[in-house]
Amino acid sequence: MNLNLTESQKMNIDKLGEVYLTNWSFINDKEDYKWEAMKHFQDNFFRKEIPFTSRIAEAIALSDNLLMSHNYYAGNILKEVSKERSSQVELLLNMLFDEKILHNKRIVDFQNGIEYIMKDMAVQGYNNWNDKKKIQSYQDVRAISVYMAMRYPEKYFFYKYTVFVTFAEVIGYTVH
Repeated sequence: MNLNLTESQKMNIDKLGEVYLTNWSFINDKEDYKWEAMKHFQDNFFRKEIPFTSRIAEAIALSDNLLMSHNYYAGNILKEVSKERSSQVELLLNMLFDEKILHNKRIVDFQNGIEYIMKDMAVQGYNNWNDKKKIQSYQDVRAISVYMAMRYPEKYFFYKYTVFVTFAEVIGYTVH
């Protein structure tokens, strides 16, 4: 296959291979859990014989590092809301994963849907949410990119921009 690369691009590809081959063990140790989390999601999300609440909890069980961290609880909120409103959350996730719907519409509708459910749960007195000034769903672009990458790993991916910029510098790639 002829890619018609410039000499600079060929050097960048050579440098990329060198960086990966030289640091493969380090890179693999740091990133392998993402592939395991994606595989676990794929193995569990589609098990229709299991109730949705259990299915989603199991599907994201290996993604804590991606969906939960200090003051970030996207995974916990998704599981908690699905316990109370499983059919609504299942519908929202299926809509989010529907590739026939425009990407931006899916994201906005998913975020709005989860927030609507949470507000309704608060009005119903769930977990003293009605006493809180603002209920945070944490279903932001970060969480959605994780869901999309785990559902369609061949099409969507996630990365840390600062790591990408550093890597780009190492291989001589100019970030626009």
